[in-house]
Amino acid sequence: FSLAFVIFGMLFGSTLISSVAAMLVDFQMLQRSQNEKLRTLRKFLQQHKVKAMLAISIQREVLDRMIAEKRLAYTDVPVLSLLSTHLRAMLWREMYTPWLISQSFLSICDLVDDALLKDVCVSAVSTQMVCPGDAVFDSAVAMQQAYVLIGGVMQYTPLSSTNVIEIRTGTWLCEMALWTHWTTKGLAESVASGELLLLSTDGLIQVAEVHPEVAFLMGDYASTVCKLVFQEQLTLSDLMSEIQLDQDHVIGALPQESRVQISLPALQSLRSAGSAKQMKGLAELEREVREGRCYLCSDASGCVLRVVQVVTLRLRRDDGMLCVKVGDWSGSEAESQVIPSKAKIPGTKMRAAELPRQTMERLLTKEFGSYPLEIHNHSIEVERASSDSYGVTTKYVRTVFFASLGPEAEAPTFTRAQILEGGGLETSSNYDYVEYWSLDMRTSSNTQAPIYAWVAEEDYPELAKTNILGKDLSLAIESKRFSFPVVSGADCSQISRDVSGDLELEVKAI
Repeated sequence: FSLAFVIFGMLFGSTLISSVAAMLVDFQMLQRSQNEKLRTLRKFLQQHKVKAMLAISIQREVLDRMIAEKRLAYTDVPVLSLLSTHLRAMLWREMYTPWLISQSFLSICDLVDDALLKDVCVSAVSTQMVCPGDAVFDSAVAMQQAYVLIGGVMQYTPLSSTNVIEIRTGTWLCEMALWTHWTTKGLAESVASGELLLLSTDGLIQVAEVHPEVAFLMGDYASTVCKLVFQEQLTLSDLMSEIQLDQDHVIGALPQESRVQISLPALQSLRSAGSAKQMKGLAELEREVREGRCYLCSDASGCVLRVVQVVTLRLRRDDGMLCVKVGDWSGSEAESQVIPSKAKIPGTKMRAAELPRQTMERLLTKEFGSYPLEIHNHSIEVERASSDSYGVTTKYVRTVFFASLGPEAEAPTFTRAQILEGGGLETSSNYDYVEYWSLDMRTSSNTQAPIYAWVAEEDYPELAKTNILGKDLSLAIESKRFSFPVVSGADCSQISRDVSGDLELEVKAI
């Protein structure tokens, strides 16, 4: 036994020593190669009299990139060629699908047709290895593919700016090339060794041809993206984050048939997991979807969201007073009534195939006629709330347009104190400063018009909880103590809300 133990120890020790020695030799050879390259670099910098600080920075960056671990490409693993076509397709789908579904619309397409991305991974996807300093694309180049950085670090320099943007793993570049004929707007180059996933636009079109439902959906999406970019005059960039294109607006502006198609997988998921008690709510939810009042999607965790898009108008006077709606006037000069409501910012829901500015146009035409308002800019607010009756979470996407009165704006206003003159109403005097106003209240019967009030910004949160303003006006009219003025129509200049520009995008024919 002792002899066997000694022999085993000798064999094990000699093997270990040989392995360590081989590793040391390899390490020394690698170090020698790196030192030789660095020595050549230093000699080059000295011969060209490069300043010391710059030379040190160059050597440090070169050294960092030399020792960085390099990713293996498909061609570095020859045995993968032995895989069957089916197994290779499964491998590609496993490797590339997580990167593809990071693009929100492709993730929706995957829910609509779960075979789509498998075909995309096989027929439309390739990879490209990049080394430090490699230029991925230059500016003003016609692009036929989109990129996803799946490893490494890159930097992007816009053509119109000298600011360098660092690109991390998971970032899409030239995504717009999937939806329109695209020319690059800047320079992208690799900072470290990495890998790019390339999605060919021609390959995507070919795959879409065998998935007709998704093909129509892609066509509608491409058309809507171009319309939204044009109407909003968005800054074009090879990075979607720089374009600031809101995906909720794109999906909300799709034609009704496409919105229903997007919502069906989520509805099916709710039916499968829903109880008998929830079925009634699901029926109402489906009715809302098919009528275009909302659409359904899933968030990153897979939870179903009911998405409702609203456009609101924050209209202010020069003195800072905020316009709120407090009710609706109906009737004629002889007999009129007010239907009071809680104070609220003027707004309306977006319809299917409608862009935010089109919704605002509809709101202004309906409630303000040709009253001269000046639209300045807009912002997007997102809020989530539980909808117990449907058993889902509702995501409210609110586009808020900021506006002011035009210089020719004139409408008769009456303060709350004047309306309540004569007493008889037990009400707070905190809001006596409030001024009511309305437009297009004609003398014909069966006429209805919204009634607004100018209120202080700080009072709005409390007024939004009560209908006190509209109720006081309603009681004053019913008691014949006040008759709301009749306006024969607003004869004012055209609203300043036209969108101009010379941006043109050509939609890809999918």
